[in-house]
Amino acid sequence: MAKPIPCLLSFADENNRVIVEHACNKIFDRPQVMMRDREYVKRKLRDLVKEGKERLMVISDFDYTLSRFEDAHGGRCWTTHNVFDYCTREFDPKLAAKFKLLWDKYFPI
Repeated sequence: MAKPIPCLLSFADENNRVIVEHACNKIFDRPQVMMRDREYVKRKLRDLVKEGKERLMVISDFDYTLSRFEDAHGGRCWTTHNVFDYCTREFDPKLAAKFKLLWDKYFPI
């Protein structure tokens, strides 16, 4: 019988829960992996797994690797994150302010 492959997106039963826990522990036990609150991160990962892959959304195009840099008129296109930045300014200014703080903190890195 084939050995199950650890995967965070598979949470159908107790065996898969154990596999997820084991995979997380292998990652978290590495000395180069640092976090402020390990239990909080584990809870977040468990919630992601429990909700299932159908409800997972990954935003990955922040540097024009998947989208166009220029439109048909030579204007610069938005990255995925620009969509959030500009749209939240209009629809949720408080959230836009939080995005701005995160941008200011992490963009220089």
